[in-house]
Amino acid sequence: MGLSATLSRIDGRPLGHRDDLVRIFERYFPGIGFGWTPSGAEKLAIARSHGVEYPPVLREHFEKAPAVFEGQESCIRPSGPSQTCDGAAQTSLAHPWSGVAVT
Repeated sequence: MGLSATLSRIDGRPLGHRDDLVRIFERYFPGIGFGWTPSGAEKLAIARSHGVEYPPVLREHFEKAPAVFEGQESCIRPSGPSQTCDGAAQTSLAHPWSGVAVT
């Protein structure tokens, strides 16, 4: 079962500096790692290198998609003595400049 949520401020302002948010997530979710995803243009190049060509409407979508800073752990283990992890969940945290998305 996956988890999908978006965290944002009601006024649309950023939640805070990315480094501060990373430290908060690392404190509550030990083992989470952060990095940049490929941009849509980079994903298109990877697909082309494998002989895959997408229809024009999908290419247009990918061409506009930016790289995203995200954190991922195959099994999120919330900190706390009574929290456990069964290994079934996969969670990804992406930080657009205006908030944090959890998918």
